[in-house]
Amino acid sequence: MSIVKFISPHQEINLETKPDFKISFGISTGYTNANHLIKCVNSIRKQSKHLNEYEILIIGPEIPKIVSHEIKGPDIKFIEFDETKRSLWITRKKNLLAQQANFDRLCLMHDYLYFASDWAKNFKKFEQKHSWNILAFPQQRLNGERFWYDWSGFKGPRSLDQREFYKYTDWSHNNEVYISGNIFCVDRFLLLNHPFNENLTHMQEEDLEWSRRITPHVHFKCAYNCFVHHQKEHRDEPFFANLDQILKK
Repeated sequence: MSIVKFISPHQEINLETKPDFKISFGISTGYTNANHLIKCVNSIRKQSKHLNEYEILIIGPEIPKIVSHEIKGPDIKFIEFDETKRSLWITRKKNLLAQQANFDRLCLMHDYLYFASDWAKNFKKFEQKHSWNILAFPQQRLNGERFWYDWSGFKGPRSLDQREFYKYTDWSHNNEVYISGNIFCVDRFLLLNHPFNENLTHMQEEDLEWSRRITPHVHFKCAYNCFVHHQKEHRDEPFFANLDQILKK
């Protein structure tokens, strides 16, 4: 597909430019663990008292009846995606979520995450002070420690094994930031005009490619007090076992 190389100026989102806190949650899933998805959806619904309006879009293969029964509701929209067309086609899924979402605030995420109970409350407080067009969030592993690339960048040549980890309040590395594909919020208009490269799939550095292409032209920030949690371990975890020591330097 055609990839636009330059990002036009666009008004950033905050509670002044978008006073009604409306948000679309786009969840990518393969329904491999029903409990993960159910917990993810329930954690969104617990935020509802702090949201003027919200919707939950779930994209994946045909939904199992047991999952549909547990989470169905007027706030849910299922988008059936043929996984046989191309394996692990996460770029297409994210672009489709942007196309079908209704609200400018778009939170893209995987089903193995869930939100802290005060996530939306803190998000609104964040917007009272800061505007944004792409937002990262602090991510916590199962043991409560920091997830290794929730807010990170590149040392020298951009490669995944040459990371630099930033404090959540340090936004001074905009051109080096790596956007974690696990979860981020984006201005829907921005993603519609500058979509993910659908020639790439999961594990082909698709989020890295998008980061390279988009971060030099936008102001990328981290919502430092809006925590999300992982529900599973990740296979490359030992590589970043010394993350806490790195951050203390």
